[in-house]
Amino acid sequence: MTTSTAKTAEEWEQLVSRSFVPLACDTISPDFVGAIDEFKPSPAIKVMRVQSQATIVRRTPRLASRAVSDDIHISLQLRSTGTVHQGEHSMKVRPGTIVLYKTNKPYLLDYSEPNQNQIVVQISRRALGLSARNIDDACARIGVGETGAKHVFASYLTELMKQSIRLGTSEILDMAHVAGELASSMIKSTLSTGRVVPETSRALFVTIQEFIRENAASPALTLDEIAHEHYISRRKLFDLFSEFDHTPASYMRQERLNLAAEALMTNTRPISYIAYSSGFVDVTTFARAFKKQYGCAPRDWRRMVAARDLS
Repeated sequence: MTTSTAKTAEEWEQLVSRSFVPLACDTISPDFVGAIDEFKPSPAIKVMRVQSQATIVRRTPRLASRAVSDDIHISLQLRSTGTVHQGEHSMKVRPGTIVLYKTNKPYLLDYSEPNQNQIVVQISRRALGLSARNIDDACARIGVGETGAKHVFASYLTELMKQSIRLGTSEILDMAHVAGELASSMIKSTLSTGRVVPETSRALFVTIQEFIRENAASPALTLDEIAHEHYISRRKLFDLFSEFDHTPASYMRQERLNLAAEALMTNTRPISYIAYSSGFVDVTTFARAFKKQYGCAPRDWRRMVAARDLS
């Protein structure tokens, strides 16, 4: 990963043009400072974290007409607010918003509020593996709707940026490929009324993991429901987790224990309440699993955390 900074409008225009595609910087705050962390694990995908003070940049018609690629930008707003314009469409963005726009068409990014923070993926159409019509239809909407595929992509992309500092080249490449597959599912989900799941094993595994994390607190969550929600058989679910050295049951139990451990640190309700609210249907089973994982009973865990906080 490389990090670059800018302190003037001229420097920022040069930096964003070098990191993304050639852009014109229209407006910039007097106390401007900006930074871009970027890595390019493959020729088809580049991932960048962009932090800056207020700025407005545009892909002018002249610059767009000189485009040498038809890459797509996928922008996840971490702390950003503003408006994205492309063609006749525009959309206000806020933290959590994901927007899509084409690099071979003019656009304007109005981030005139301070403290902007976002992750941007620049990815080729070919890497997305989608038809030109699907990509065009999704980009015409600019914003990605609130779908499960969107949440999976956002969570994985954020984790990718965190892990990129510590991982080796091959591991980053693998994660980048998965991010591309999750992006493809997310784009398809904007055009579908039903749940969209990835086709490859790794991306499907990541999607199911996120689904379990999101629903672990529900005692009603079962392996059959997980399989059904992802259009696979129960046997396929076990085979998929086995491929990555897990079992679905152990993963679900671990997520529920994580919830319980966190709750015990902040919640003074009875242990039975913690167990049920973490997805367990039996207090004895919960206590046994908790002790096996953390080496002490839930009650003792709570006491140790309280004693640590007081020290």
